[in-house]
Amino acid sequence: MTKELAILESNLSGSGFTGIKLCKEAGYRVTFITRDVERYRRIPMGRAHIDAYVDEIVQCETNYVDSVWETMRAKFEAGTFRAFLTLSEYDIVVTSEIATRLGLPSLDPDAARKARNKHLTRVAAAAAGVPIPRFVALKSGDEIAEALEHVGLPCIVKPADETSSTDVVKCISREQVLAHFDLIKSKIANVRGQDRYPAILIEQCIKGHEVSVETLTIGGRHHVYGVTDKMLAGKRHFVEVGHSFPSSLPADLVRECERIACASLDAVGFNVGAAHVELKIDETGPKLIEINGRPGGDRIPDLVKLVTGRDPVEDHVDLFIGRAVAPPQVEKDSGAAISFVTAPEGRIVDVAGMDEIAYCSAIREVVLEELADRVVEPLTKSSTRLGYVIATGGNGYEAWKRAETARQMLNITIER
Repeated sequence: MTKELAILESNLSGSGFTGIKLCKEAGYRVTFITRDVERYRRIPMGRAHIDAYVDEIVQCETNYVDSVWETMRAKFEAGTFRAFLTLSEYDIVVTSEIATRLGLPSLDPDAARKARNKHLTRVAAAAAGVPIPRFVALKSGDEIAEALEHVGLPCIVKPADETSSTDVVKCISREQVLAHFDLIKSKIANVRGQDRYPAILIEQCIKGHEVSVETLTIGGRHHVYGVTDKMLAGKRHFVEVGHSFPSSLPADLVRECERIACASLDAVGFNVGAAHVELKIDETGPKLIEINGRPGGDRIPDLVKLVTGRDPVEDHVDLFIGRAVAPPQVEKDSGAAISFVTAPEGRIVDVAGMDEIAYCSAIREVVLEELADRVVEPLTKSSTRLGYVIATGGNGYEAWKRAETARQMLNITIER
């Protein structure tokens, strides 16, 4: 009998498309369920992976359990699927509920809801004693003055149900808070068309270093691949423009980040799969920012694999297709980093420097989007970046300097 699995949506970065490829290479007939397949086909890597590794595409409304269930009812009742998973942060709740109904390996639906929603994450973390920023979740702007007395200025205003820094803004005045609150409130759906969560977060602005902790949970026990240093830009926004792995922070601080990440996963009841837990570190120590119930994006799994030999995406897929996965017990005796290409606002008229990058040390990959005549938007979210450089080194810091040096050799000419 042919082994079959279904994938409900994917992210738009390398980890999602790699996951699709891994499912096919594991010997499965792959059904890809999506509300908009053209979203993936517009990306060269997405088109290539959909065409090469997907056997059947089913288009339906994927934001609701009942819609997916009714569309797939015949196959569900036939019992042909051996796995039902997602490679998208936005779809872990629907996926967990359907996989649980089918009796297939799944993240607990309650854990999925808490991890997916930043407000519910905060509530669960606070109850478990996990350090978090001061926060208030508001449905009405009438309570902003009182919220600011608790949170203070500057503060962060953001939706509870987005990813990739979408609509996350630092506000330094009450007027900015009100304006951004109203902007988020005016959007009835998130970027994937899901009904907007009614409460908006206003939280303490943590002034310090940002990291992510890459984890794998097997049978309810959390294991750590390592900690990733994150570089941010975007003025009042928080766009990730680089990552290096493993972290160059002192060993005791790295261990504390790992401890808090695992405590955060316990707090929401996270029971299986890879997770990408983001923390900010100030003078009092690390604080939880968010839990992403899937492998990290932005090619972070590639950095982990270059350093440790273990691929979080492959481990994640193997858990959900029922393969045995050994806990990651890895030595991090080298480093890898990614530096993202950005440019000032305006129309791109010329790109030079690619030939020079070829002479840089330990460059593993250089990717640029189609940039001819592209209009560069303000750096407010990840999708405004233009490409990336990946490099390796003796440690995370050395790898970062190599990737950054190569990126700076690109000369992008802008016409304003």
